[in-house]
Parts: sequence; C-alpha cells; structure tokens
Amino acid sequence: MKVSRLFFRQDTVLRPWVLRCLPSLRNSKLKALVRAIPILLTAKLIARQCWKKTEKTSVSLRLLTLDHTRFRDDLEALNRYSQIELILLPNWVQRWVTTLIQETSTQSGQSISRTPPKSAQNEFLRRLLRALSQHLKIDGLLSSGFYYAQNEKWEEAAVAEKLAFFCIHRELVGAEAQAMRELWKDQVSQWRKFKGHAIMLSSTAAKEMLQHRNYFDPSKIYVTGLPRFDIGIKQSKESRPSSVQTVDQPLPKPLVLFS
Repeated sequence: MKVSRLFFRQDTVLRPWVLRCLPSLRNSKLKALVRAIPILLTAKLIARQCWKKTEKTSVSLRLLTLDHTRFRDDLEALNRYSQIELILLPNWVQRWVTTLIQETSTQSGQSISRTPPKSAQNEFLRRLLRALSQHLKIDGLLSSGFYYAQNEKWEEAAVAEKLAFFCIHRELVGAEAQAMRELWKDQVSQWRKFKGHAIMLSSTAAKEMLQHRNYFDPSKIYVTGLPRFDIGIKQSKESRPSSVQTVDQPLPKPLVLFS
C-alpha cells in the first residue's frame, strides 16, 4: 500500500484514525523530537518521498508542486507541452509539515488549536524550503488554489526565501464577469489573501471579479486559460480527418464550395 493511501481515504480526505491522532500529535513529544532533527536530514527524508512527474533533459523551470492531486489534468498538460519539470510533494507530507508548525493549548478542558508566533513558523518552513531547494534544485512552488488555507504558510516561507510561488487556480471557470461577481460577491471578502507572486486564471471574467474586489495586484494576475484545455484541443486536432481528400472518379454532381 502506498504511504498516501495509508493516511488518505481519498486524494485530500484524511482517514478517521489520522484525524483522531492529529490533536495529540500537536502536543506530543514526538512533534518536538521531529522538529529537533537537523533540517538537512528532514529535507533529505522529504525529498525521498517526492518524485518527478517526468524527468526532462531540457528544463526551463523546476517547481515543487503542492496538492498535486487537486489539479485535475492541468499538471498533465504542463508536463506534456512545456519544459517545466514538476516535482510532486505527497499530500500527506505537506499536511505533516503543516502540523509541525501548529501548537495546541488547553483552556477549560478544551483543546484549542493555535499557531506559534509568525516568526517561528516562518523560520522552520524557511529553513526547510531552503534545504529542499538546494537538494531538489527547485526554482519555486506551484499550487492549485490561491485561497486554500493549507498553502498559506508555504507561500509566506517561499516568498521570504525568494522562491517563486505560482498558483494555477483550478476554479472560477465558465461564467461571465457580471454573473461571476454576483455568484461570488459575498465570498471574496472572506477569502484569505494570496501571498505568492502570481495567480493564473482561466478567464478575463475571473480576473475582473478579483480586480473589482481589490483582491490582489492586477499586474500579477494572468489570464492563461486552463492548461488542461490544451490536452483536448491537441487530441481533437490529432483525431480530425484530413481536409484534403483524393477523388479517383469524376463526381456525379457539381460541388459548390463556400469560403
């Protein structure tokens, strides 16, 4: 059984026994012990769990990919049609690292999750990303959602380490600008702010909605379409019959062509 299947019931859904263990892990001596491990050793252990989607001889960019199972076919398209080399970080590893920077305090008999000072969080993840970037030779990180909570600390640490952080947002597809603003108007203000370098969206309507609510610097929002569309277009072109056909015999009726 793959390690990911041991911890995850579905791609991003933890198994019940893992959820039961997480609160105790936050307070456990095991967590303190793990954080005391030399960061270079931790990075090497994590690097051994990562894998390249495809190893390429000519690489324009090498990106550590978070939540790789949530991209649908966008990663496959980037892998096929670009010189970007994608290094996939298992979901369970990302959750494990994120848990390490969380602490739990007890008040009135209840366990309350909290986080240590921002400087402490950033320092651990910064040192980890610094070591991973050297070990894996990455240029930056890639995520599939600009407001997903599990990526926030990774964005902060990457930016602090001067590693690029890109987001190909997998949602906000298929609606006109006005309809999109009406649909999401009460939610945009509740989204946490993206702290990376660039957001790539599927449509101008999605970009206009974010601009309308002053969500993020418009100069850093790019309308690229969704990479997964390229797979369908490519397959359609390859399966399309040739438009030039040889006629061996005279046609029985005149053929009229319209341009």
